Amino acid sequence: MSTATRTKVAGNRDLDDEAVASLLRAVKTIAAKEVEVVDPVAKLNLLDRSPQRRHCAPTSPMLRGRSISFATEELTRDPSARASASSPLLSPSSISPVRPQPRAVVPDLIEHHDWSKRVGSYKESLQQTIKKRKDGSFVGQIPRAKVRATLRRKFSWKLYPELEHYLLQKKRAYFEFSSRNYTPEQRRFNNTLTRELLDLASSQGFAFESFTFAMVRDRIRCYYKSYSQSMKKKMRK
Repeated sequence: MSTATRTKVAGNRDLDDEAVASLLRAVKTIAAKEVEVVDPVAKLNLLDRSPQRRHCAPTSPMLRGRSISFATEELTRDPSARASASSPLLSPSSISPVRPQPRAVVPDLIEHHDWSKRVGSYKESLQQTIKKRKDGSFVGQIPRAKVRATLRRKFSWKLYPELEHYLLQKKRAYFEFSSRNYTPEQRRFNNTLTRELLDLASSQGFAFESFTFAMVRDRIRCYYKSYSQSMKKKMRK
């Protein structure tokens, strides 16, 4: 190859290098302008062409970018319609009505009432109240005569001959009414017998210590029961 030809080829190469360098500078300028508009951080990444910067990830959260996209139909949709569609429980039609609980069946007491049962009068109820108070209060504590003896809980009738003699006089009538178990006649007789015994004890100067009317009546019953058992033993002998 001649010297002129070599000189021509070298000149063409220099022109090509200058054209490529000029084109690269123009592209770099355009890219720098676009980066200034978009993000200054991206500008630094584009301008710094070092391999170390290209392959390193950003260490600071401030250097990271996030993109958010919206669909066109989401921006044009009515918010109230979207809220009602997403929460159907808030609509009045979705709330189920409260059903009343069935009431318990109350039996008709009037149908089962025993109308043949006699209703007690006010006088009878008052007498029963007075009787209960008399049975529950202490009796025989203040004798009419001078106090001769005080009858305590476990006293024996044999130690008081006047009272035992009175019970022996009433034994036949007592056993006769005892055969009529749980009858009004038997209750009336037992109450009368107890009241008469208390009057006799008061007139003789005997005082009962912490005895109610029912307790005295029970002690009389125990006396007649013991008397009956002892008589049966004697008859067997």
